[in-house]
Amino acid sequence: MEKNQLIMGMILVAIIVFAVLAIPAIKLKKELYKETGKFPKGHYLGLGLTLGLLVGLVVDILVESISLGPAIGVAIGLALGSAWENKKKYKLRDLTSKEQTLKIRMMIVLTVFILLGLAVLFFL
Repeated sequence: MEKNQLIMGMILVAIIVFAVLAIPAIKLKKELYKETGKFPKGHYLGLGLTLGLLVGLVVDILVESISLGPAIGVAIGLALGSAWENKKKYKLRDLTSKEQTLKIRMMIVLTVFILLGLAVLFFL
């Protein structure tokens, strides 16, 4: 029971930290979109990956293979997002310095949580 509580606590902390970082990024993105009418580069790629992973989860449920669904989803998502990025180049702008800083912070936090997750998986 103690192990499950530790894992649930880590998940809760991860959600809180992610929310603390994601909310300012979302607000900044909306403000800049109102000013410029353009999305930052990588916007459509992110949408494609999200939709692709959703498709991958559906495939995963249908095929009952834990590794096949997400792999297919990422491939579909990258193709879809990349096609959208190329099609809507005129609606994209470069990242601002604030957005780049937030992006780097998010990557660091996500990397730390992935490493913590692997540590829990292998050592608990």
